[in-house]
Amino acid sequence: MCDGSKNKGGGLILTTNSFSEEEVDLLVSALQSNFGLVCRKIIARNSKRNTVAWRIYISGRSDNLTKLITLVIPHMHVSMNYKLGL
Repeated sequence: MCDGSKNKGGGLILTTNSFSEEEVDLLVSALQSNFGLVCRKIIARNSKRNTVAWRIYISGRSDNLTKLITLVIPHMHVSMNYKLGL
């Protein structure tokens, strides 16, 4: 529940920094095919450490967020609802 948050554009970012690019591709594919979520892999560069990490961006379209919230809210602690913009 802790690694991710709503971004300024209205979508959600899942912080998957410890996953390889291939693992993030697999997660994106699973979110799309199993749950119908509109999402994609994005890159997060850290110039100070000269590292690259992969994250998942979930579209902020209202129907997409409604679908995601319906899926995850029963499993989230109420103190984390702000991460979904609730």
